[in-house]
Amino acid sequence: MWNCASSRTQATRLSSTTCLLGILAFSGYRHTHSTSLVSFPNATGTHSRNLKDTKMQCDTNDTNDTCIVSVAVEVKKWLGYSVLQRVLNLNFFLYASWMIPLTAVIEPILEPFVSFDQKTAEERIWLPDLEVTNRVLGGTETVSWELRLFPNGKCELLKQIIASVWQPSVDIDQYPFDTQEMKLRLASSRERSDRLELKIHQGTVRAITSDQLLPAAGFSLVKWNLTAEDVSDALVNKSRVLLTIRVRRISGRVIESRVVPDVLVLVIAWTVALFPASPQFS
Repeated sequence: MWNCASSRTQATRLSSTTCLLGILAFSGYRHTHSTSLVSFPNATGTHSRNLKDTKMQCDTNDTNDTCIVSVAVEVKKWLGYSVLQRVLNLNFFLYASWMIPLTAVIEPILEPFVSFDQKTAEERIWLPDLEVTNRVLGGTETVSWELRLFPNGKCELLKQIIASVWQPSVDIDQYPFDTQEMKLRLASSRERSDRLELKIHQGTVRAITSDQLLPAAGFSLVKWNLTAEDVSDALVNKSRVLLTIRVRRISGRVIESRVVPDVLVLVIAWTVALFPASPQFS
């Protein structure tokens, strides 16, 4: 702290006005360099911690200390499906919402919501860390990422992801009149089912429509289903969201693009034998 007595001792000509200006300058420095504090409850009451050192934790269920996250999925575009590689390429939106305690909010939020980028949110707020679990190696890319914090403590995460999803079960016995069932699995890469419970967002109206299946894809949508379930993989219990897409191959396009050209080539090859032979070869 600024010490007027020591200042007068070292510099006798220092006026009281200069000392006062020094005190005001030091106070302004402390004010501008102070960090924001956030209150967190503990067993002894309410105390303050630096926001950078403590994340805003999820508002868990009081009975089993489980965080409940609502999830919705909407496919933006069907990018392609390879039967030989057994890979489905999708461009989709992932929506997740959960609650954090109001005691974790720094100050009352006057705006409709506060927006966070990915780096800031990972440092300050608990995230469910949802990933595509049945992706191929290196088969996901995040296009956009946004987290919104509302005055009531609700967090909403919206991600746009391009993913290459592995499809182990491919049935082509009835090709080109076959029907394929494709699956997209989402789960947390960090939390188990005793700490995180995934539920389907009640506002989910559609996950995919026929508009996303372009005519060039060669499939028509039969139905889709979005469910949440608890699964056991080896020794780990996970809460998982499963999107099942059932599609039917448009056989007319297969006949038009593959069967008809092959038949024409075969017919031309056979009609060559009907051409009159040249006199020199007769």
